[in-house]
Amino acid sequence: MNIDLHHLEVFCRCAELGSFSKAAASLGIRQSTISAHIRAVESELGTQVFDRRKGRIHLTPAGEILYRQGLKVIACRKEALGEVNRFLGRIEGKISLAASTIPASYILPEIIAGFIKIYPKVMVHMATGNTSSVFHDMSLGKIELGAVGSLPDERQFASCILGNDELVLAYSPVHFPHIPKEPTLAQAIEFPLILREKGSGTRRLFENVLSQMNLTQDRIKLVAEMGSLEAIKRAVMAGLGISFIPKTALLFELEGRSIRAATLSDVQITRHFYLARLLGKTLSPPAQAFWDLVNNSADKCRSLKIL
Repeated sequence: MNIDLHHLEVFCRCAELGSFSKAAASLGIRQSTISAHIRAVESELGTQVFDRRKGRIHLTPAGEILYRQGLKVIACRKEALGEVNRFLGRIEGKISLAASTIPASYILPEIIAGFIKIYPKVMVHMATGNTSSVFHDMSLGKIELGAVGSLPDERQFASCILGNDELVLAYSPVHFPHIPKEPTLAQAIEFPLILREKGSGTRRLFENVLSQMNLTQDRIKLVAEMGSLEAIKRAVMAGLGISFIPKTALLFELEGRSIRAATLSDVQITRHFYLARLLGKTLSPPAQAFWDLVNNSADKCRSLKIL
């Protein structure tokens, strides 16, 4: 019995995503190729590794064993290659990281561009999700680094600062022309409100500030929860409601005046963004180089430039 290592990696990705088509998209290959690799694995084992029903795939008992042990094999391969590269002083290969919306869209692209200029043989694979999902994937070892908008648990993660930003009250001047230039938080939440989904760093920060200001959540006129910052901005422009949005994410809208930003008079909602890693986990040479670049940057504590 001899399962091809690449076929094993494809199988594990399918198991993680629960779909051949999603696995194909994430790996950048055809779905027919995915199916062929899985057939090869099943032929080698002499049994099915997936049950196919209702458009989804589910691991069989044999598939569960292969997935559990396969992750160990893939991790051993990665660790072996990493040790050889560290010994030879090479910085090449892939970095697997995940980021919440703001770091992924407005902070990391510039940092990654500078990093690749220094290490041109590195390829960065960046997934996006909310802060909770990033921490979850790091704890499971699916990614090496995570960029988030909440301070990680210091008992489980190490972190360094990527930058700072401020949440502002974003609204449409067409649909809400009478919003004060500097309202209080209590005045702001009297308007229809659009929030990020629970689990996002932005949502968690807003709820913490409400509590600090002795304002209960039942006072909020919540009209929508959305998992996409771009969707929230579109909804604000359409007049669905107002929202609290990181100012960094509003540069183009503020310049075009499709959205206005008001600063609260009684509280400033600011936060740090962090690059995090799992404590006790040895990073691959490329991930370690990326961590060192961010951690040792002379201006790592800078505020993000906001026009």
